[in-house]
Amino acid sequence: MRFAVERVCRQGGRIMVSGRTPVGPLQGIWQNRELPIVRSSCHVELVIDTPREAAAPRIRAPATALAGDTVVFHGLCEEADEAFCYLRFAGDWLEMIDIRAISTPQKAGGLISFSASADGIKIYPYTL
Repeated sequence: MRFAVERVCRQGGRIMVSGRTPVGPLQGIWQNRELPIVRSSCHVELVIDTPREAAAPRIRAPATALAGDTVVFHGLCEEADEAFCYLRFAGDWLEMIDIRAISTPQKAGGLISFSASADGIKIYPYTL
């Protein structure tokens, strides 16, 4: 997915980044030796540790939101199997979430909401 970097700060031995995705804000831990440049954009993939179910949003489209140091995700379920729920956020953004983190029934086309602490979101840049 495309990620526009808005803020970079060092916290202890980690680099925390904040920015925007195609569907809203995101923050997490930068996973690259090379620091991102503020006001630049790049392609990234996420690893989301310990997602927790979140309340259903009032909106009915994929989105992200910040609640303090927590990122709230609202994704469209494309498919669910016995291990994962595959959530679509944008054309180039699909996340696999452990099915055990979500108690609501997963149906293709349904909106699934979960949250994760920014400390549990790893952001990996890549080049195409």
